[in-house]
Amino acid sequence: SLPDTITEAVPIPSDDTTAPILTNDGNGAQVQIGTVFNLDNLVGYADDLDPHPVLTYSGNVDTSAYGSYPITATVTDSSGNFTTWNLTVNVVGQVSAPSDNQSTEYFSDFVANHAGENCRYGIDVSKWQADIDFNAVRDAGCSFVLMRIGYGGNSISADQYYYQNMENAVNAGLDVGVYFYSTASTQEEARFQADWIAGELNGRALQFPVVFDWESFSNFQKYGMSLYDLNAMYDAFADQMAQHGYPTMLYSSKSRLGNIWRTEGRPIWLAHYTSYTNYDGDYSIWQQSSHGRINGISEEVDFNILYTDRIYW
Repeated sequence: SLPDTITEAVPIPSDDTTAPILTNDGNGAQVQIGTVFNLDNLVGYADDLDPHPVLTYSGNVDTSAYGSYPITATVTDSSGNFTTWNLTVNVVGQVSAPSDNQSTEYFSDFVANHAGENCRYGIDVSKWQADIDFNAVRDAGCSFVLMRIGYGGNSISADQYYYQNMENAVNAGLDVGVYFYSTASTQEEARFQADWIAGELNGRALQFPVVFDWESFSNFQKYGMSLYDLNAMYDAFADQMAQHGYPTMLYSSKSRLGNIWRTEGRPIWLAHYTSYTNYDGDYSIWQQSSHGRINGISEEVDFNILYTDRIYW
């Protein structure tokens, strides 16, 4: 298990018995015919302490011929702990886009289906929602908005609609918060991002903690981190934001909160797209849908519930 307090990388103990985990098993992955097969591009894996576990596999994938190819993959850490699994790789003419079978939900139905005396209802937005009429959003029953302020790793870009969204949401009387979509791979990058966010906020009061959003798990190994390192990076981000006077919240999915992140003492924004979440950890906000429709926004938008009796910041 991960240490309770994370500051900087620690040597891997000789009695390490924890096997690597899969963050993406790659089963059913597609490879375009005539291309070079590289399993590492199709799967994701991580170790609690080793930032560079080794992937091997047995079997053959012939990318010169259409077909489905079963292989057995193994990922091994530096202590010799390993995880083995079977997967099928499909050689196809054209790699298809990921499917999404989540149905559209309307804001009025969302509120009615999740009514509660300790609930407030809101949305989160970024450039993908383009121009937003926040007065119409407010009149539809939305009381808060979490907006992307920026994204990146050691190079940062501001969300092109952030300034417009912040001004118009505040003018509409909505409570506001910001999130940062991070692809950092070091504590130094995380602190740099926190400093950048503080500079953009310039002392602005927020009604929510600054949210750290790190989601690059499909090829996690490409970042050269252990799970220890990832959690240390969040702690560095939170520490740096605190130095600027802002609390921090962690955003992640139910599955990642269960096996990737250390959640104790961290305010949580849970993503779980279902009618009823069975996540048993503490959380303050539940992102219930990513296919929402609300007056004032022409594109689909995420719907969220804030539980006012679970504000852990």
